[in-house]
Amino acid sequence: MLRQFDYSAYLGGYLVDPKYKDLWLVVKAFAVEVALRRSSKNQEDMSAVMGRVAFWKDNLQDSNLLKGAKHPLLDGLTWCLNRYPNMEKYFLNRILDARLADAQRQAYYNLDEVEEYAEGIHSSAMYCILHAMGIDTTDTDHIASHLGKVFGLVKYIKAVEKNPSILPQDLLYKHSLNQHRLSSETAIDIEDLLEEIAVPCHQHFEEVKRLWSNLQSKPRLAKQVFLPSAIEVDSFLKHSNPGWLPFNILKASILKSSSALL
Repeated sequence: MLRQFDYSAYLGGYLVDPKYKDLWLVVKAFAVEVALRRSSKNQEDMSAVMGRVAFWKDNLQDSNLLKGAKHPLLDGLTWCLNRYPNMEKYFLNRILDARLADAQRQAYYNLDEVEEYAEGIHSSAMYCILHAMGIDTTDTDHIASHLGKVFGLVKYIKAVEKNPSILPQDLLYKHSLNQHRLSSETAIDIEDLLEEIAVPCHQHFEEVKRLWSNLQSKPRLAKQVFLPSAIEVDSFLKHSNPGWLPFNILKASILKSSSALL
């Protein structure tokens, strides 16, 4: 699952300390399982999402997580919760809550809602892993917050290729765009819109880099948690160059990756 839908997380399993590899893979796989879209956002079946969220919430409430249940991810979560006493179900539930809240939105009204979802999914996974490792500091939590948001924004930009309707309604209105016009809009108009999305991307990542250099508590382990997402974000921002995506976003080869996790 990770290899198909979150390749940076899959590769990250080879970067973390071996004794935490299973923890990393299980938490990341859980985030993917919860965030994965079986259809485009505007066609999503709310009953299916609610059923999946309820399934996981019911099992997380049981301290034994359904003894004997034949579900590899449940088995993995059970093992991790027993192995790492500092692992908190709170963050797993936070991922579920973010997914349910997102499914209930018919559309994103502004970038704040996109960032809220990104923080709820991607940052919460980082919090969960860090705390299970015994890393619980203000700086690491702040890095996880900013990195989760920018990582989610990058995935959001990639997802636009397959589903332009997920662009924030306030930006579409501001730039006199709609779904029909978006598919044939000129590069300069799309660039204007995306420059507004670029601003928080760069702001969050600059804050990540500033905090990164000041890590004090278990810096090697903490950086292992952040590195896979940081590499993907850094690569995307560099390849999209300082002028920010001066091309038609719907045709750009840089966006040719999975968008199912948005």
